[in-house]
This record gives sequence, C-alpha cells and structure tokens, in this order.
Amino acid sequence: MTGRMVGLDWRRALHGMGVWVSLALVVAIMALSFAQYGAEKVLMGPHPAAYFNAYQAMLSGLGASPNALLYLMVPVLAVLPNGDSLAVDRATGADAHFLVRAGWPGYLWGRLVGNSTAAAATMFTGLILSSVLGAALYPVALPPYLGSQGPVAYTHQGVYGREYQPFVWPSLFWHAPVLYVLLAMGVVVLATAVIAGIATLAAVWVRRRLVVLVIAIAVFLAGDVILQLVGWPAWIPSEMVGGYLVNYTHLPVTIAVYWIVPAGALIAVMWWRIRIRDWPYRREWH
Repeated sequence: MTGRMVGLDWRRALHGMGVWVSLALVVAIMALSFAQYGAEKVLMGPHPAAYFNAYQAMLSGLGASPNALLYLMVPVLAVLPNGDSLAVDRATGADAHFLVRAGWPGYLWGRLVGNSTAAAATMFTGLILSSVLGAALYPVALPPYLGSQGPVAYTHQGVYGREYQPFVWPSLFWHAPVLYVLLAMGVVVLATAVIAGIATLAAVWVRRRLVVLVIAIAVFLAGDVILQLVGWPAWIPSEMVGGYLVNYTHLPVTIAVYWIVPAGALIAVMWWRIRIRDWPYRREWH
C-alpha cells in the first residue's frame, strides 16, 4: 500500500501547479546564473580555450559563485511541488479514507516518500534541463590543466588548478567533469528531499497547509542563523547545499553525511509516530 500512496502523491503533484512552478523557477534561477557567468566572461577579457565552459557554468549556479541563488531558494523549491499533501488530507478529512485502506504504516510512509521523491525529481529535472541550456551556451570541455601551483587563475597557455577548480575533490573534476557535476546536483536533490520530508513530518502535528510549508522553510533558515551565531558558518545548511564548492573545510563524505543524518532522523521520528497510530489531537496546532 505504501507504493500506491507514493503513486498518489506523484499524481497529485503532477496535476497541481506547484511542481511546474518549482520546475520553472529552477531553470530560471540557473539561467540567471548563466547570464552572470557570461558577464564575468566579458569582464575578464581574453582567456584560454574552454576556460568558460558548461561544467563551470553549472557549478557556478549550484553555489560556486557568490552570486548564486539556487542554494538560497532550495527550501522554497522543495516544498512547492507537494509539501502540503498530508496537511491537505488532514484538513479535508481524506486522511480517514486513506488510513482505512492503507493503514498507518502504508499511509504515512507513502506520504513521506511520495512528497520527498516528487520534490527531488522536480529539482533533478530542472537541473538536467539547466545543464542542457548550459551546454548550448558554453563549450562542453575543460581547458588544459597545468597543475595546482601558482597564484593566478589562468594564463593564456592554460589553467592553474588552485583557483579555477572546485575546492572539494578537484581531481574528480578534472578527470570526470560530468560525474562531478552530477554529484553536485545530487547534493542539491538530497537536500531538497530532506526539506520536503520536514514539511510532511510537520503535518503530523499541524493541519494548516501554509504553516506546514513555512515550518520546513523556517527550519532551513534557522539552521543558517543559529550556526552563524555560534561561529560555524561553514556548516550552515545553505553552505552545504552548494557553497561547499569553494570551501576547503569539507570532504565529500562529510557533505553526504550532513544530509543523510537529518534524513535518518526524519525516518526515525515518522517510525515513532506510526507506532502510536493516532494523530496528536490534544497538542495539535489547528
């Protein structure tokens, strides 16, 4: 029954406006980043062949550029596709029908997985479309690599790696740039799934659709503010969505674990609520 509930969430998302608005916003935000990347190209003047390329354009939009917007917009893009699905069911009374048919485990797991995967798929599709646009605007090739020594970003004979390459796992960037960009996209998709899951979990206690969406966004923003205040700016959620590309602090496994841990926490709390088999009516925010 969990699979049927996931399918229902997907159908609901595809028939709604949220998924299409989110998809359009992803492409529009990345297109804006490409335009800014192109403006930088003009300002820098002559450059080696393929110095400005589709791979760097994508990474710039994902967070390698200080002008990137996507990693700041991820919480909004995560909840738009179907973040309020459980809240809608509870507000309209449809939850009783689904609970009879699917049971507590099938219903709640289906809503959690369905919402998270719908949001993640929307983000991934938007990023794939954006990469096609980037490939149409810039060369799908890297400039010659001359090593990591040297204080300058490039010369007319080639590129120095230290200031040109991403700070995380630079060797993979040079040897398999397509895989590197896909992994960077995967981090954004994973973060999107986690934030969407927060909205579903919040709906266990809250029936108001707008409040549920705001809670998921607020958790992300609160993480940014709190970790900044305690002196851990390198570990704020927005940094770990894409800003890590220009931060030597993080290892690839660190970035993955950063999002896998809250995903596990969401699963654990949902499992606990499923065992109770009842809505928390007395403490619920109507």
